Amino acid sequence: MYPSLRYHTKLLFCKQAEKEFFMQLYKLLGFIPKQTKYYRKALTHRSITAHPKMRKTPHNERLEFLGDSVLDTVLAEYLFLKYPDKPEGYLSKMKSKIVNRKSLNRLGVELKLHKYLRANVVRLTQNDIMGNTVEALIGAIYLDKGFKFTKTYILNVLMPHFSFEELEHTDTNYKSRLLEYTQKYKLQLSFVTEAATVVRPDCEENFHATIFVDNVEIAQAHSFSKKDAEQRAAKIAIEIIGDAMNTKK
Repeated sequence: MYPSLRYHTKLLFCKQAEKEFFMQLYKLLGFIPKQTKYYRKALTHRSITAHPKMRKTPHNERLEFLGDSVLDTVLAEYLFLKYPDKPEGYLSKMKSKIVNRKSLNRLGVELKLHKYLRANVVRLTQNDIMGNTVEALIGAIYLDKGFKFTKTYILNVLMPHFSFEELEHTDTNYKSRLLEYTQKYKLQLSFVTEAATVVRPDCEENFHATIFVDNVEIAQAHSFSKKDAEQRAAKIAIEIIGDAMNTKK
């Protein structure tokens, strides 16, 4: 039995399923949650609402929005203090490297969130659901414990998963890199990004981005957001352009 349960006496009057969920949360989070309802929602993906009996089940999309905002605020202050001599552009790039889907997805896998998440999706660890769940979990902690506690949790528990030395030497803003390249060679670059006409609850790919260079389509990508779809398409475009340049040499 977890030592903290001695102080959580209300569990004595809960159903066994609630007690088990509390213990799972304690193992995952490492602290005593006050209101488990926030975490149950954070660990519920919208895909389960596809089942007729689960259509009205609260899921974590609103908590993702909240957690994303809290994470942005904490990181902005942290980076501002960590790099007192760096300009705004540098700080923005560093923050984007941490909160991009690839980084947050990896963090979600390292935290083993897939073991706790209720979802009706195959290959949970191979898509953006993990990163979204990290944000939803941050939103749940904020509602349950407040900003000060959440800030401490982000800095002391989540940030150690990132190597800032590696991040400083990694450029993940593919859209910016593609723009710089096309400007250098006086090429016309355009993005056409559209929302999916039909959004399925078990699908994270809600936006479709297409990239044109000099009116020629060179790359496409799907993702959960417009921004991420464009970044993915830009990465593909850079790889295609790089291969073409190497072929000419």
